[in-house]
Amino acid sequence: MMRRWQAWMRAGAALTLVAGLAACGNAPAAGPSAAELRGLLGAAFQPAGARAAGPVAAIDIPAETLASWPEPLISAAVEDTRSTAALGRIARNGPDETYASHLGNQVTLRQGVLVASRGLGADLMSSAPPSRAMLAAGQGSYNRSWQWLDGLDQTVSVTMHCTLAVAGRETVVLSGRSHATRVVAETCTGPGGARVDNRYWVDGGGVLRKSRQWLGQNGGYLLLFDPNPRNFSG
Repeated sequence: MMRRWQAWMRAGAALTLVAGLAACGNAPAAGPSAAELRGLLGAAFQPAGARAAGPVAAIDIPAETLASWPEPLISAAVEDTRSTAALGRIARNGPDETYASHLGNQVTLRQGVLVASRGLGADLMSSAPPSRAMLAAGQGSYNRSWQWLDGLDQTVSVTMHCTLAVAGRETVVLSGRSHATRVVAETCTGPGGARVDNRYWVDGGGVLRKSRQWLGQNGGYLLLFDPNPRNFSG
């Protein structure tokens, strides 16, 4: 299933929403079936090839769906292929939240920052992200490590030195709502000239409304969009 998903992503196919996977964590989310979700949000999806050139846009999840849905919904896009998906939260484990598509690809976020992925190139097994307080402040300096599995299921690890800096302000419009954000740049450098350039669009409440985050080796960058009108972190 994971290989099939990767092939579809490379082909630029649009993905459909999910929420009915078995939850992994100590607080699984109950929800309707994948078929019900596809019926609800199917109209919101477009093939990647139908999108205009330029920045990759978020999937327009209807505002009424966000307001009534029992679990948060986010959208994601792989920058290189411009393939997009809406994902539903399937589990919470402390500060970590796992979102998934019906094909089984997953992202795990810690207060909006990517810490793991499945089915998006080489699996990102873990990552040590900056704290929400550091992102809100827009400054800091630290070492950050990423671990992922290569094609032989061997763990590969890289550590880079990272700094945070405010890169401007921008209004992010998601599902018809405008969010005033501060853009925070995370720049990481490592051995052999390696460099990672992540971006976080942080609103006044500290929510990452939009982000561009490195997936690790062979994964490129993942764009994440959080349109939810209320706080689901409790």
